[in-house]
Amino acid sequence: MAKKKKEAEAPAGAPAWMATYSDLVTLLMCFFVLLFAFSNIDAKKFQEVMNSFQGGSGPMSGGTSITEDDANMDGKPEMMENEPSESTYRAVMVKVQESVDGKDNPEGDNNEPKEKISVMATNGESNDPSDFEWMSSNPTAVEVDEEGNITIIDPSQSATIFAKDKDTGVVGAAFVNSEIKNPEVPDISNASSWAKDELQRALNRGLIPDSLKTLDMQAEINRKEFAQVALGVYEAMANDVVPKVEENPFIDTDDQDVLKAYSIGVTNGVDFDIFEPYSPLNREQAATMLTRAYKKAHFKDWTLETDTDDKFKLDYSKAQLFKDDKDISTWAKPSVYFMVKNGIIEGVGGNLFAPKSYASQDNAMAYATMTREQAVVIGIRMVENLGE
Repeated sequence: MAKKKKEAEAPAGAPAWMATYSDLVTLLMCFFVLLFAFSNIDAKKFQEVMNSFQGGSGPMSGGTSITEDDANMDGKPEMMENEPSESTYRAVMVKVQESVDGKDNPEGDNNEPKEKISVMATNGESNDPSDFEWMSSNPTAVEVDEEGNITIIDPSQSATIFAKDKDTGVVGAAFVNSEIKNPEVPDISNASSWAKDELQRALNRGLIPDSLKTLDMQAEINRKEFAQVALGVYEAMANDVVPKVEENPFIDTDDQDVLKAYSIGVTNGVDFDIFEPYSPLNREQAATMLTRAYKKAHFKDWTLETDTDDKFKLDYSKAQLFKDDKDISTWAKPSVYFMVKNGIIEGVGGNLFAPKSYASQDNAMAYATMTREQAVVIGIRMVENLGE
């Protein structure tokens, strides 16, 4: 009788495939741990991002939380759970206002008056507090009501005040009692009275560039500053964001806004590689640059090189000629009268346009360079009157 073969014994230890499987599972676990770790944003880095948006935190989608002991931002506010309702967002900018005199305020602990301050939020169209939902990350120390008024209960604790745009769901934030610095908001208090309403609308639309923050709005504007204004006007009219420019043709400026404006044909240099960023800008130059921004936004094939083509000519018929029409450069007249016809720019009085910063002696008293407030005002008029 044949003997049964003895079955081979299995090798000791786990099968070889288990080692590969274990490595894969471990790597997957590390991957998801990293994803979880990345979901927490460093508050200081978050602050830098906020500064780049002039105070707007922009769309803050679900799944993102901000943690920083000093900022008292433990976890994500409920108002930030839902995704914004629109694909195109209006940034929410939140500004902590000046403190209110505490002597008439309700008394806090130990009969000490509570400090009260207010917060302004704007979404580019409205700064009405009722258009926003308000929330404090630390309501036991810092309260906020429906009007954006803040009551500091415990000055030793910090908090973050959130304002959510009811229309878009976008959330803006401001830090209270924190070492984290809130973004600066352009100051238009030093502007001329005639310009303040339009400057406020420009501020709400994000058309006042960083370079003009806290500066004298009545002072003359330079070429770099106006290029920044013109770029903002183009992006607002075209609903577009010009990408970063890598190549710099100029040797006297590396300002990204200047390079972006140059890349789309809104501005050019005064020489082959010279921009002269700090030179003043006159009125006919400003009219021409903003008209280029209009053409770039509204004519698909327009470029600075094709600007003289008949298909890009603008209608400015029936516009009344200025008394100093002879002082307006030939290349600037179409832009000047196009903007006059559309209510963008006006004369300086006496039916004078004052196109340059100099003129014949009889008109010299009315001539001057363009100011910052004038530049921003014609910028917001371009967006409001010709944006569509």
